[in-house]
Amino acid sequence: MGRGIYLYYSSNNVVSCNTVSNNGLTGIYLYGGNDNIIANNDETGILVWASSDNKIFHNNFVDNTLQARTSGSHVWDDGYPSGGNYWSDYSDVDFYSGPYQNETGSDGIGDTPYVIDGNNQDNYPLIDPSVRGNVFYITWKETEYSVTMLSNSTISGFTFNHSLAQISFNVTGPQGTVGFCRVTIPKQLLDGAFKVQINDALIGSILTWNGTHTFVYFTYTHSTAEVRIIGEIVTRIPGDIDGDGYVGSADFSILAENYGKTDDP
Repeated sequence: MGRGIYLYYSSNNVVSCNTVSNNGLTGIYLYGGNDNIIANNDETGILVWASSDNKIFHNNFVDNTLQARTSGSHVWDDGYPSGGNYWSDYSDVDFYSGPYQNETGSDGIGDTPYVIDGNNQDNYPLIDPSVRGNVFYITWKETEYSVTMLSNSTISGFTFNHSLAQISFNVTGPQGTVGFCRVTIPKQLLDGAFKVQINDALIGSILTWNGTHTFVYFTYTHSTAEVRIIGEIVTRIPGDIDGDGYVGSADFSILAENYGKTDDP
């Protein structure tokens, strides 16, 4: 037994969606590589040496003698509220939320960074291990959008209903344990004041956003349950008759074809 994944003088790669366990030396070893993305890997440890400017997030670092060792400087999280990595030896609490972890209410992110060394730290360590691979693609009005989920539940039955302004899916986990979801939704798909329902019952959630996405975080008690996230249909700009996000010749054609018509019988 030696190394699970070994990149040697290799740059601009994505290492994602692997389970890397029971290795005698290192789960993931990156030597002499720059600008790589290491994300959504499970049960691993990592050694990054003679390298710089790599981005490492949404991994589960579990029960390693040495969770991470590195030279150089790297990015160990995906910013707030997307979050960083799960570290099984992280022992701080989750009482607060927000980019500075000073706002009331938990958000699934530890209140203090996980320090690796003097040049490296995970600013937004995850409180619970995540299940990888929760990316769902939606095509609407000939445009593809991605909805991503960071969760410790198994996700199934994902659907999007634009007329209801609703995303729905099922969550499953060990009976009675606490589950969480952090859902990233493009504003061009759904926007507004989101509500979250579990089995038709309204629950509390934490909403944060940036210029392009809304982030919805909520917790629940595990069983098999249906989740509904209800937003608002994106408002069309004036003159955008066909709803494609801009006013163009197609809108004028629709107007010309229907000019003077009424819906009177």
